[in-house]
Amino acid sequence: MESSLTNIIERLDQNSRIALSGFTSEKIQKVRFFSYGSNLNEDDFRKEMKNRGYECGLINVDKRALQGYRRFLNNESTSHGLAFSIHYYKSGSTQGICHDIPIEALGAFLDKEGLYSHPPKYKLITLRLSQESKPVLSLEGIRRTSTSRLDDGQKKNHMSITHIQDTRMGEA
Repeated sequence: MESSLTNIIERLDQNSRIALSGFTSEKIQKVRFFSYGSNLNEDDFRKEMKNRGYECGLINVDKRALQGYRRFLNNESTSHGLAFSIHYYKSGSTQGICHDIPIEALGAFLDKEGLYSHPPKYKLITLRLSQESKPVLSLEGIRRTSTSRLDDGQKKNHMSITHIQDTRMGEA
Protein backbone atom coordinates (compact mmCIF):
# COMPACT_ATOMS: atom_id res chain seq x y z
CA MET A 1 0.00 0.00 0.00
CA GLU A 2 2.84 2.40 0.79
CA SER A 3 4.15 2.60 -2.80
CA SER A 4 0.68 3.17 -4.32
CA LEU A 5 -0.08 5.85 -1.72
CA THR A 6 3.25 7.54 -2.48
CA ASN A 7 2.39 7.46 -6.19
CA ILE A 8 -1.01 9.07 -5.51
CA ILE A 9 0.53 11.86 -3.44
CA GLU A 10 3.32 12.54 -5.96
CA ARG A 11 0.76 13.16 -8.73
CA LEU A 12 -1.05 15.94 -6.80
CA ASP A 13 -0.36 19.65 -6.74
CA GLN A 14 1.22 21.13 -3.59
CA ASN A 15 -2.05 22.36 -2.01
CA SER A 16 -3.73 18.98 -2.47
CA ARG A 17 -0.70 17.17 -1.04
CA ILE A 18 -0.92 19.27 2.11
CA ALA A 19 -4.68 18.60 2.47
CA LEU A 20 -4.23 14.84 1.98
CA SER A 21 -1.21 14.50 4.27
CA GLY A 22 -3.25 14.29 7.48
CA PHE A 23 -5.60 11.64 6.10
CA THR A 24 -3.22 8.94 4.91
CA SER A 25 -1.06 6.36 6.61
CA GLU A 26 -0.59 2.62 6.44
CA LYS A 27 -3.14 2.28 9.26
CA ILE A 28 -5.91 4.19 7.50
CA GLN A 29 -8.17 2.02 5.32
CA LYS A 30 -10.46 4.75 3.99
CA VAL A 31 -10.74 8.50 3.49
CA ARG A 32 -13.95 10.44 4.25
CA PHE A 33 -15.15 12.87 1.54
CA PHE A 34 -17.85 15.52 1.27
CA SER A 35 -19.41 15.38 -2.21
CA TYR A 36 -21.89 17.85 -3.66
CA GLY A 37 -22.16 17.35 -7.46
CA SER A 38 -22.19 14.42 -9.86
CA ASN A 39 -20.91 12.07 -7.11
CA LEU A 40 -24.42 12.22 -5.65
CA ASN A 41 -25.52 9.96 -8.50
CA GLU A 42 -24.77 6.37 -7.39
CA ASP A 43 -24.99 4.84 -10.89
CA ASP A 44 -22.67 7.44 -12.40
CA PHE A 45 -20.22 7.05 -9.52
CA ARG A 46 -20.09 3.25 -9.94
CA LYS A 47 -19.66 3.54 -13.71
CA GLU A 48 -16.81 6.07 -13.44
CA MET A 49 -15.01 4.01 -10.78
CA LYS A 50 -15.45 0.81 -12.81
CA ASN A 51 -13.95 2.59 -15.85
CA ARG A 52 -10.86 3.11 -13.67
CA GLY A 53 -10.64 -0.51 -12.50
CA TYR A 54 -12.59 -0.44 -9.22
CA GLU A 55 -15.95 -2.01 -8.39
CA CYS A 56 -16.78 0.68 -5.88
CA GLY A 57 -19.99 2.51 -5.09
CA LEU A 58 -20.77 5.13 -2.50
CA ILE A 59 -19.88 3.72 0.94
CA ASN A 60 -21.20 4.78 4.38
CA VAL A 61 -23.27 7.62 2.94
CA ASP A 62 -24.68 10.35 5.20
CA LYS A 63 -26.50 13.48 4.07
CA ARG A 64 -24.67 16.59 5.26
CA ALA A 65 -24.88 20.39 5.14
CA LEU A 66 -21.67 22.37 4.73
CA GLN A 67 -21.84 25.84 6.26
CA GLY A 68 -19.75 28.71 4.91
CA TYR A 69 -19.62 27.46 1.30
CA ARG A 70 -21.85 27.77 -1.75
CA ARG A 71 -22.11 25.40 -4.67
CA PHE A 72 -21.68 26.87 -8.15
CA LEU A 73 -21.95 25.32 -11.60
CA ASN A 74 -18.83 27.04 -12.86
CA ASN A 75 -15.89 24.64 -13.01
CA GLU A 76 -14.37 23.12 -16.13
CA SER A 77 -15.16 19.44 -16.71
CA THR A 78 -13.72 17.20 -19.40
CA SER A 79 -16.81 14.99 -19.60
CA HIS A 80 -19.64 17.44 -18.86
CA GLY A 81 -18.29 20.81 -20.02
CA LEU A 82 -19.31 22.36 -16.71
CA ALA A 83 -19.16 20.84 -13.25
CA PHE A 84 -20.16 21.87 -9.77
CA SER A 85 -17.65 23.41 -7.39
CA ILE A 86 -17.83 24.85 -3.91
CA HIS A 87 -16.32 28.15 -2.88
CA TYR A 88 -16.07 29.87 0.47
CA TYR A 89 -19.08 32.13 1.02
CA LYS A 90 -19.51 33.36 4.59
CA SER A 91 -23.30 33.05 4.76
CA GLY A 92 -23.53 30.09 2.38
CA SER A 93 -24.73 26.55 2.92
CA THR A 94 -24.29 23.57 0.60
CA GLN A 95 -26.18 20.29 0.73
CA GLY A 96 -24.26 17.12 -0.07
CA ILE A 97 -23.15 13.77 1.29
CA CYS A 98 -20.21 12.43 3.22
CA HIS A 99 -18.96 9.04 2.08
CA ASP A 100 -15.90 6.83 2.40
CA ILE A 101 -13.36 6.08 -0.34
CA PRO A 102 -11.29 2.92 0.28
CA ILE A 103 -7.60 3.83 0.30
CA GLU A 104 -6.93 1.37 -2.55
CA ALA A 105 -9.49 3.21 -4.75
CA LEU A 106 -8.29 6.73 -3.81
CA GLY A 107 -6.08 7.18 -6.88
CA ALA A 108 -8.92 6.20 -9.23
CA PHE A 109 -11.29 8.58 -7.42
CA LEU A 110 -8.85 11.51 -7.64
CA ASP A 111 -8.24 10.75 -11.32
CA LYS A 112 -12.01 10.71 -11.93
CA GLU A 113 -12.26 14.11 -10.27
CA GLY A 114 -9.60 15.73 -12.48
CA LEU A 115 -6.85 16.13 -9.89
CA TYR A 116 -4.35 14.46 -12.22
CA SER A 117 -5.19 16.54 -15.31
CA HIS A 118 -2.70 19.20 -16.39
CA PRO A 119 -3.46 21.69 -15.06
CA PRO A 120 -5.69 20.09 -12.41
CA LYS A 121 -9.38 21.04 -12.40
CA TYR A 122 -9.81 20.67 -8.64
CA LYS A 123 -7.75 20.80 -5.47
CA LEU A 124 -8.28 18.91 -2.24
CA ILE A 125 -9.42 20.92 0.75
CA THR A 126 -9.99 19.98 4.38
CA LEU A 127 -13.41 20.78 5.85
CA ARG A 128 -15.06 20.62 9.25
CA LEU A 129 -18.73 19.71 9.26
CA SER A 130 -20.67 19.89 12.50
CA GLN A 131 -22.19 16.46 11.86
CA GLU A 132 -18.78 14.74 11.43
CA SER A 133 -16.48 13.96 14.37
CA LYS A 134 -13.30 14.44 12.30
CA PRO A 135 -12.33 16.70 9.39
CA VAL A 136 -13.21 15.44 5.90
CA LEU A 137 -11.78 16.08 2.47
CA SER A 138 -13.58 17.71 -0.42
CA LEU A 139 -12.82 19.22 -3.80
CA GLU A 140 -12.74 22.89 -4.69
CA GLY A 141 -12.76 23.85 -8.35
CA ILE A 142 -9.82 25.83 -9.71
CA ARG A 143 -10.66 25.85 -13.45
CA ARG A 144 -13.60 28.26 -13.57
CA THR A 145 -15.55 28.60 -16.79
CA SER A 146 -19.07 29.41 -18.00
CA THR A 147 -21.59 28.19 -20.59
CA SER A 148 -20.46 30.90 -23.00
CA ARG A 149 -17.06 29.19 -23.24
CA LEU A 150 -18.46 25.74 -24.10
CA ASP A 151 -18.61 24.29 -27.60
CA ASP A 152 -21.92 22.79 -28.85
CA GLY A 153 -21.08 19.23 -27.70
CA GLN A 154 -20.14 20.43 -24.24
CA LYS A 155 -23.35 22.49 -24.01
CA LYS A 156 -25.38 19.35 -24.75
CA ASN A 157 -23.59 17.44 -21.94
CA HIS A 158 -24.00 20.45 -19.65
CA MET A 159 -27.79 20.29 -20.02
CA SER A 160 -27.87 16.76 -18.61
CA ILE A 161 -25.83 17.60 -15.50
CA THR A 162 -27.93 20.62 -14.55
CA HIS A 163 -30.95 18.39 -13.97
CA ILE A 164 -29.53 15.71 -11.67
CA GLN A 165 -32.57 13.90 -10.27
CA ASP A 166 -31.46 10.36 -9.43
CA THR A 167 -29.21 11.36 -6.57
CA ARG A 168 -28.73 10.66 -2.91
CA MET A 169 -30.02 14.17 -2.21
CA GLY A 170 -33.13 13.46 -4.30
CA GLU A 171 -34.10 10.67 -1.91
CA ALA A 172 -34.91 13.18 0.85
